[in-house]
Amino acid sequence: MPFARARFLEIALPAPDVGASLDFYRRLGFTELDTNDIRRHHYATVTDGRVVIGLHGGGLEEPALVFVQRDLGRHVRDLVEAGVEPDFARIAADEFNEAGFRTPDGHLLVMIEAGTYSTSGMAGAAKPLAGVVAEVILRGTDPTATGAWLAGAGLAAGRSGSGCYGTGPLALAVEPGWPVPGPVLRLAGPMQRAALDARGITPVRRSQGEVLMAPEGTWLIAAP
Repeated sequence: MPFARARFLEIALPAPDVGASLDFYRRLGFTELDTNDIRRHHYATVTDGRVVIGLHGGGLEEPALVFVQRDLGRHVRDLVEAGVEPDFARIAADEFNEAGFRTPDGHLLVMIEAGTYSTSGMAGAAKPLAGVVAEVILRGTDPTATGAWLAGAGLAAGRSGSGCYGTGPLALAVEPGWPVPGPVLRLAGPMQRAALDARGITPVRRSQGEVLMAPEGTWLIAAP
């Protein structure tokens, strides 16, 4: 169970223009957190007070769910000995240790050895204008197989029959039929339309709901 004792850290998103993405989330009402100097690329984080979104200007080619695992080197060695092979593992005394694993649908989950931002600003974070992140949705061609993998990886099943899994603040839903693979962030409102309009943010109506599109391409689905 690779993630049984890991702590959820962030929804990591490749952001070709970190400044534009950061500005969008801040206008949406997310709170920026202080980051440390572990990441060598341009990196910023925002939060709704519950979950953290990491905006990566390099070092990340696809979205990932990131967890912190203490003593990661030994943990990965134990997994390999038990027959669990990571998608990649960068484990060395002179570098920042991290390892990646893939769900049956190809979504990336990453473990790193330490946190990359300060949590001190989370308690006082204001609620965003379109609501907090209630679920992270991943497109699944076989939700049953992916759900079984997530459960086997140590992510607990959520509400009965909902296909939802998670740990700590992370609620992860595997659903078929999405036009984007994910992660899609489902928000729990209410949405403050007048305030969003004043900040130049207008949701787009799609069959899945009202979509707020971030500059890096992330979908945020607002509550009705």
